[in-house]
Amino acid sequence: MFRRWFIWCLALVVLGGATITCADYGAEKNQSKVKIQSEIIAAKYDYAVVEDVTPSKRQISDLEIVSFLNDDESYINGTVMRVRAVILKANLGLVDAKRLLDNQEEIPVEFRSKVLVFTGTLLRDSGGRLHVACLYWGGGRWCLRFDWIDGGFFGACRLLRGK
Repeated sequence: MFRRWFIWCLALVVLGGATITCADYGAEKNQSKVKIQSEIIAAKYDYAVVEDVTPSKRQISDLEIVSFLNDDESYINGTVMRVRAVILKANLGLVDAKRLLDNQEEIPVEFRSKVLVFTGTLLRDSGGRLHVACLYWGGGRWCLRFDWIDGGFFGACRLLRGK
């Protein structure tokens, strides 16, 4: 791991003169642990992790739903939604979705009419298409699904962020 990091840093310095600190190595190491958690979850559904975020440490009760649509929009594509999620500080990932799914009795009842979208983890299916994780209420429980990023995300979809 260190050797790969060192070679990567050396390439950056040679190609572009980047400044790297020891803290960068620690961040990469922690990100790798998170990605491994997401990869385990994603593999169960035949997906590969392309991008990931560090999971939220917030309690479920400290999360609120937020719309990513502007007033004049009825839907947007997933790429735009992912950018807005970062701006809105509502960029939770697959590990967060799984934690909510495992503790669904804690998810507020008022969230049931919404599809909760987790834009922080970008997944690739076996056909090369990109997806994000979503939780939806159906059959008396929360369920996990993966929506195609190039498809439209409509008014019933919401992001989650800390209150």
